[in-house]
Amino acid sequence: MRRESLERARRRETIAIGVALMALAGCAGDASQNRRDAISHPESMEEHTGRDRTTSRASPGATERSTSQGDAMRDETNKRGVELYETPSGKKLPGLSTIKFPSGVVATDLVFGSGATAMPNSVIKVHYHGTLPDGKVFDSTRGSDPITFPLNQLIPGWREGIPGMMVGGVRRLVVPAKEAYGDEGAPPDIPPKTDLVFTIELVDVVEKK
Repeated sequence: MRRESLERARRRETIAIGVALMALAGCAGDASQNRRDAISHPESMEEHTGRDRTTSRASPGATERSTSQGDAMRDETNKRGVELYETPSGKKLPGLSTIKFPSGVVATDLVFGSGATAMPNSVIKVHYHGTLPDGKVFDSTRGSDPITFPLNQLIPGWREGIPGMMVGGVRRLVVPAKEAYGDEGAPPDIPPKTDLVFTIELVDVVEKK
């Protein structure tokens, strides 16, 4: 009787151990499957864990929009940065610095000179290229020798915009009509009340006063 009881106890113990091992194997299988699911379907795992994907990964659409906006900004910057102005020799250069005078004259340096400085009463030797606002050329030394002028005998826009230039420098002047030839203009090349654009290369300061 005792022997039968012991055998029944051993069988129950064996069954219990088997059940426990099966349970452990099932848990391990579920964990393995979860890991596989997390690798092959990360979004489902994130949903299961309640994690918001937007906090860890930017959406492709947002990235594309950001890239497009950055490209557009760079393009616009490049367009502003590479505006070129024609020099008396025909070469095109970007502006380096710009000053607007109270009279409305706008002076933009294209090349900084390193020689003698033009003063208000200097006699200067220059190459220049003059155009109307639409780009039509009305006067130019291009292809010819430079011209010598007493600066104080030139139009007001030049008298204001040239002093301070150094020999070797190139400056662009936008001169309002009132600082050029005024209401009358200079027919037939310069209509009345017309703003003028000059690019000027200071070749020499012949006489510095």
